Amino acid sequence: MQYKIAFVGEKDIVYPFGMLGLESFYTHDEQETRRVVNQLVEENFGVIFITEEAYKHIPDIIERYASQYMPAFIPIPSDFDEESIGLARLDETVKTATGQKLF
Repeated sequence: MQYKIAFVGEKDIVYPFGMLGLESFYTHDEQETRRVVNQLVEENFGVIFITEEAYKHIPDIIERYASQYMPAFIPIPSDFDEESIGLARLDETVKTATGQKLF
C-alpha cells in the first residue's frame, strides 16, 4: 500500500507546500483541525506534517496513534509559537532510540 503525505495548519505556513504540489490543508481552529486530521487518518495518509499551533489542538489524536507505525505526526515550526514542540518531540525520539538527550 502506498501512503500519502499531508501538511496541516495555518495557511501562512502550509501554503508553500501546496505551491509545490503537495497536499495541504489549512485549519483555523481546534474543531477544523480535528476534522481534517481525522479525515486524513481515515484516508490512510501515512505522514502528516502539522504546524505546532495545530498540533496543540489534537494531543488525544496524536497519543492514540503514538504507538502505531502509521500515521506519523511530524510537527513543523510555526512563527507564532514560543515553545518548540517539534524540537521537544525530536529530543524524546532520540532519547528513546539512543538513551541520550539530543538537546
